[in-house]
Amino acid sequence: MTQLGPSQVGLVWDVGPSYQLGVNNMEVSNFDKNIQSINRGFSNFFKTFAKISFHYGFLPWKIEESRNSKNSSVKEYAANGSKFRNGLSGIIWSLTILKFGGALLLDASQKFGANPVNYLYLLRSFGACWNYVTLYYFMFFKFPIALPQIVQHCYTMENKIQWKLHGKLKMFCSPRVITFLLLTYMAGFCIDFLFVSFPETRVQFFYTQFYQNVRLYLTYEGITPSSSEILQNPNRITLLWNSKVVDISLGLVDIFSTYCHILVAYCGDMLILMAAVTLWVPCRHFNRVIQQDMDSASNSLKTLDILEMHEDLKILSQHLNSAFSAVLLSFLADCLFYYSTHLMDILLDQPVLSKAFLVVSVAIIGLCMLLAADGFENVNVMSR
Repeated sequence: MTQLGPSQVGLVWDVGPSYQLGVNNMEVSNFDKNIQSINRGFSNFFKTFAKISFHYGFLPWKIEESRNSKNSSVKEYAANGSKFRNGLSGIIWSLTILKFGGALLLDASQKFGANPVNYLYLLRSFGACWNYVTLYYFMFFKFPIALPQIVQHCYTMENKIQWKLHGKLKMFCSPRVITFLLLTYMAGFCIDFLFVSFPETRVQFFYTQFYQNVRLYLTYEGITPSSSEILQNPNRITLLWNSKVVDISLGLVDIFSTYCHILVAYCGDMLILMAAVTLWVPCRHFNRVIQQDMDSASNSLKTLDILEMHEDLKILSQHLNSAFSAVLLSFLADCLFYYSTHLMDILLDQPVLSKAFLVVSVAIIGLCMLLAADGFENVNVMSR
């Protein structure tokens, strides 16, 4: 930033006509305060995602301003949670891993013949277990430190005038826009849970009468279980341990476990997308700033400023790689094996909602790959 004298009227930053900011002596005293109050930055992606997924139970903490920095001029971010939230998230993740582990044991117990698809189903279940066990470890032991560090560095970048976003990028990083997009995505999760994935029949922890009654009620579209075919069978399902309270309680555990593993699958994909977008936005801005400066006649962007922006991107990339490198390997393995066995379901005779959610899942994965590649290309072109 250019040093200003007591009565000097100067130009603080100039990267072309659309990025020109005039600052006079009356504005200097409030300049840092105004920059720090900017809330349309790329740090909002992880902050908003953490807040929403915290309320759904996926994360046991939110990324918030630390208590020590609330009275300070410089913000510091930390993962804030509670013992209750840690316990709730621990239960959600434990049920999820047990659910995917049960699917793995079920596929491993099948007789493998000449059909190679059976091996793909086994690899699909193995990839899912590997992915979510890895994510479980990182969620409780690494992300509480790594993600606030990423947000902290993004906030530091946003306080520099050269990282002030403009146009569509600024609107895209608005907390309201991010919240709307994430809540829309999570509304899809709720529809998936209520109308597509539930009730699940493949992996059940307890074979309870309550769960079967709920399943049959939904399957037969409101027909009472007493009139359904299976309950008229002589071998009708009895109450678990001859206790209605125990039967209903364990049946609710099965229903909740279905909620858990669908929630983790949805939020896991969105977590990877947030990482890709957090890197893509500053890379895109870096490319745009330099391109506009090259096209302008003034060429006022200094070499030191370019190097500083490049160094900021390098540090951000290092933070993201440190946090997500191990997670990405298992995530890609899970995607590879899952879609190798389910991609054709789009063309098969499946419910419309099932096809729609599968298309959305494929689009999310493709968007992650596209943004990561485009972010790298934006920086790579400018480096050359």
